Amino acid sequence: MTNLVFIHGAWASGWAWEPLLPYIHSPDTHCHVINLPDSESYEASLQSQAGIEEYKSHVLNALAKIKGSVWLIAHSGGGLIATAVAEEIPNKIAGIIYVAGMMLPSDMSFSELCQTVAQKGINTQGISPYLQNTQYGTKVKEGGIREVFLHDASEEAIQLAKENLGGSAKRISNY
Repeated sequence: MTNLVFIHGAWASGWAWEPLLPYIHSPDTHCHVINLPDSESYEASLQSQAGIEEYKSHVLNALAKIKGSVWLIAHSGGGLIATAVAEEIPNKIAGIIYVAGMMLPSDMSFSELCQTVAQKGINTQGISPYLQNTQYGTKVKEGGIREVFLHDASEEAIQLAKENLGGSAKRISNY
């Protein structure tokens, strides 16, 4: 049995993996989709105070319930969590698959990385122009969904993201 553990990125939850699961799950491959803390709804994500340590702990607790080794499949900011988890329990991790996964140099925050790269004249805006500040953080404006995240996706995928970006997992296994 191969265990695949899916870790979503920022502004998403397990719903982001849902379209892939029918193509991957089989009698020999079991898919475990993790919803990180406070990702279950848009409202919860706006009020979340969770950070990398809470996310890592959440994933470690989920992995403790799975027999055998696991492959971590991480999207975007989920890559940071997957790396932290693998460093904590390397013998449990068969490997990590990064899907546009984020990795940072040791002891450097994302903000520090952007500042360093910007000093070299490289545009680091990325999603920034499409973010709207909220009381507890940011949310992605609709234009950012299409232009940054899903510029080459089908209209069906874009609609799924519009309905769910910021949380609201549907039909997904929670740990």
